[in-house]
Amino acid sequence: MDIAKTLHNNLLHQDFEDAGALLSALSECQSIARNYAKLENGIAVLSDLVSNKSYIFYGALAEMLALARGNTEKEIDSIWEEDILGCIIPGDLQAKYAVEYRFFQLLKQLPIKERVNYHANIRLRMRNGAGIIIPVIHRIFYLYSLPNSSLGLTLCLYQVDYSQQGRESQDNFIVNTANAELIRMPLSPANGLLSEREREVLKCIRQGKMSKEIAGILKISVNTVNRHRQNILAKLMVDNSMEACRVAELMQLI
Repeated sequence: MDIAKTLHNNLLHQDFEDAGALLSALSECQSIARNYAKLENGIAVLSDLVSNKSYIFYGALAEMLALARGNTEKEIDSIWEEDILGCIIPGDLQAKYAVEYRFFQLLKQLPIKERVNYHANIRLRMRNGAGIIIPVIHRIFYLYSLPNSSLGLTLCLYQVDYSQQGRESQDNFIVNTANAELIRMPLSPANGLLSEREREVLKCIRQGKMSKEIAGILKISVNTVNRHRQNILAKLMVDNSMEACRVAELMQLI
């Protein structure tokens, strides 16, 4: 399964009725994005999910990546900044999509007024036209939700990660800035989120095995299997085993 395509469909196929108030929020959010690009010399991408459109604000990072001149702006008819995404190392890009998909799932479960407190923090490696690798911190915010709870405006920020030059990258994470709570995400979507035993149980579930059969195969009790089932649902933030298998495949966990 293609996690990028699934994320795309989830973002654009929300219920966008009653989106009139988004227009007033759009201007304010454009100012936020523009000021970020100038202040941090990064790149800011404000995406309007209702209109499937993005506003890109370029700082000096754009020149480092040979994408555009600094202090320039561009509007595109897509929520995906393909030129920027094309600079990301492929493995890092898949990890970005995995974190972004889980972040979307998390926010959909939160009250609207709490969502602005959260952002996803992802460490990326980007390659410029000369083949030079530039370490980048990528942050994702959802700045505006419609009254019906659909997510309307997302802000993606790219900034040079000076702290990681020449070092091993740390985990990606989602943060609640209101209370400093961190939800850590593995650098590789295949590591860390589920334990080895949980992945074994989920593989059996995908094969159509029942709890009693799984217990026999793995030589554990049925109660232990059921406990693993509940842990899997909680970690993947889904309601049933079928959805757990689908999400785990998208995140390359099984």
